[in-house]
Amino acid sequence: MTNVNASAALSRSDASSSLATEDVSIRFGGLTAIDRVSLSVARGEILGLIGPNGAGKTTLVNCLTGFQRPSSGNVLLNGRTVSGKSPQFYRREGIARTFQGGRLFRDMSVRDNIEVTALALGYGRGEAAVLVEDALVLLGLNAVAAKKAGSVAYTDERRIGIARAVVVRPKFLLLDEPAAGMSDHECEELASTIARVRDDIGCGIVIIEHNMSVITAICGRLHVLDSGKTLAVGDPSVLLRSPEVRNAYLGET
Repeated sequence: MTNVNASAALSRSDASSSLATEDVSIRFGGLTAIDRVSLSVARGEILGLIGPNGAGKTTLVNCLTGFQRPSSGNVLLNGRTVSGKSPQFYRREGIARTFQGGRLFRDMSVRDNIEVTALALGYGRGEAAVLVEDALVLLGLNAVAAKKAGSVAYTDERRIGIARAVVVRPKFLLLDEPAAGMSDHECEELASTIARVRDDIGCGIVIIEHNMSVITAICGRLHVLDSGKTLAVGDPSVLLRSPEVRNAYLGET
C-alpha cells in the first residue's frame, strides 16, 4: 500500500500549475468532516477522489471550489493561497465543477443552458456562441442542442452539466459523481468523454466516483478518504488491491 504524507502529496504536483489543499480541516459544530487533508491535482492530470459514503469527498470539493471555507489549513491555486474566496472568484480563476444534481434550466434549450454560463462569466454573445458549439461537439450533444434540457435522456443531462462546466475551457474541473445511475456501457462512454475533455482542454480533473470501471479507466492517481481523513494516495492498480482500502471502500476484510 502507498501512503503519502501531506507534504509529499503536495510536492508531487508542480505548484505553478496545480490546485491543492494543505492540511485542510473542516468542522461543522462538533463534527470534523475533513481532518487535515492535503490533496493536489496538476494540470493535465485526472485524480480520482474515492471513499465510502460520508467520507467527506463532496465537502472537500466544495472547499476546492469556494462553496465551503476551511476551518483551518489552506487552499492553494498555482502555489498561492486562495482560501476563503467566493465561488465566483474560483470560477473566474478557471476552476469549474459539476454537482450531483444537474441544476439545469429545464425549460431552456440545451444550447442555451450552456451559453448562459459563458455569458455569466462575461463573454459576449458572439464569442460565447463559438465556445458553446465547441462544447457541444466535445460532449457529443449536437443532436440534442435545440431540445429543452428537461426533455433529454438522463445521460445527456449529465453531459450538459459537464458542458456547462467546460464551456470556457477551465484550468481545473471537479466532477461530483458524473456516472451516477448510468449503465456499464454509458459509464464506458462517459469515461472516454472525460478523458477527451482532459486531452482537448489540458485541464486537471478531480473526479468523485463510485463506479470503479470509470476510475480505473481514466485516473492516473487516487486519493482515498475515510472518515474525513486521507487513507491513501497512489496508483489505482496498487491501492485497489490494498486490504485497507478495500475494507474502507468496499466493506471487505
